[in-house]
Amino acid sequence: MSTTNLERLIADEQRKHAERLKRLRTQAEKQEKILFQEIARLLRAQDPERFEQYAEHVKQQREADRQARSERAAASRARKKAETGSEDGGRYE
Repeated sequence: MSTTNLERLIADEQRKHAERLKRLRTQAEKQEKILFQEIARLLRAQDPERFEQYAEHVKQQREADRQARSERAAASRARKKAETGSEDGGRYE
């Protein structure tokens, strides 16, 4: 067996292994999502008040996260604009 053939076999096995891990991770994510959905249904049925409190908390957190992303994007745009403007304005002709 030549070195290149061995390297090809190793690369093929690594690719197969990576694909298997990806499938397993995807399957685990699906199972976790289903579990969380079942927990939410159970909580909503057993303790609707607490469910609503949690739902409201999640909504507020999502809005805060969205606002933070928006602020970071605006700051990044302003920084890029300032960098571009200072490059052109700082030249001597």
